[in-house]
Amino acid sequence: MKFKTTKLENLCELITDGSHYSPPSENEGYYMASVKDMSDYNFKFDECRKISEVEYKKLVKSGCEPKKDDVIISKDGSPLSNIFIFNEKVPMVILSSIAIIRTDKKKILPDYLKYYLENKQVKNYIQSSYTSGSVIPRIVLKDFKKFPIEYPEISIQKKIIKILSDIDKKIMKNISINNNLEQLVESIFTNWFVKCEPFKDENFIEHSWTNFPESWELIRLKEIIHITSGKRPSAKEDLKKDEFIYPLYGASSIMGYVSEYSYNEPILLIGRVGTLGIVQRVVDKCHPSDNTLVIKSKYYEYLFQILKRINYDAYNTGSTQPLITQKAISNIEIPLPPSSELDKFEKISSTLYSEVYKNNREIQKLTKLRDTLLPKLMSGEIDVSEINFD
Repeated sequence: MKFKTTKLENLCELITDGSHYSPPSENEGYYMASVKDMSDYNFKFDECRKISEVEYKKLVKSGCEPKKDDVIISKDGSPLSNIFIFNEKVPMVILSSIAIIRTDKKKILPDYLKYYLENKQVKNYIQSSYTSGSVIPRIVLKDFKKFPIEYPEISIQKKIIKILSDIDKKIMKNISINNNLEQLVESIFTNWFVKCEPFKDENFIEHSWTNFPESWELIRLKEIIHITSGKRPSAKEDLKKDEFIYPLYGASSIMGYVSEYSYNEPILLIGRVGTLGIVQRVVDKCHPSDNTLVIKSKYYEYLFQILKRINYDAYNTGSTQPLITQKAISNIEIPLPPSSELDKFEKISSTLYSEVYKNNREIQKLTKLRDTLLPKLMSGEIDVSEINFD
């Protein structure tokens, strides 16, 4: 297979970022996304701000509206951490923390460029050579336009895309199934313990969290949980390496890997310092950092739903940065349904989440396969010229 090399700008019709002006938010209106609203495959529309029609039209005129088949990349904060193809029909605009790349499809296909930029070697090189900013790293677009791209003819690009996108479709299918399963658990919880449908014939007691049936108890969380702080690891790596194979959890996500785990059982993690309000489920070997609070309970599934509904800002005692204590969490009052109903919910939810964990393991395997194939396909080490998909 033959590859050509040229500057990125020679393969594109447009390379730009979004608006450097941030209009005021509105309750209703048009979506406006920043880098925090990106995921691996799309925008998180439920987290996007909304702006007025007047402001939306201004930003559209300024070229801040993504079009179908645009390559969308995270430009600021964690450059290239999210890259996807925009295929939505939803009218929206973006802020300057996001970049739009519109390819010349006669030269390079959008999906090929997306996969090319997702190659870890390419990504690392761009992050080290085409970014600036010590506090908030960002891609410098005027330099990024000069980035050299290696690409084969369109017919070869299509074959490479076919191989990688088939894997991605399986990943996305599992993600979709997991979302549906999680929403089902959420729906059961709401029906049973928020709307209290199984208890509708009882008298209800008024409470700030919810009006609850008289057969329930009003308790403090410390009566059903064991809570402790995570620990700072002696050493860590940003990526899995040698014996550093166990995930190190921070207040909102995995922040690295360590050589020794401290838990190998179902736990729930919430932020202790810094980021508050994100609840993480962990069932495999791991090490929670000192930025977290580690919670265990025999009512794991019920507690997970409860923790997601707490307003953590109300318990923040930090001055320079958010801080929440074990004592504050332990003393939160909640209504507790009868154990018979809790046991039913635990059984149903744990069964559904076992499927989620199974799908997650498959996602990890598929992701590893894709990431192994990607650089070999992009370099020509794996020759696809003789493959026929018809």
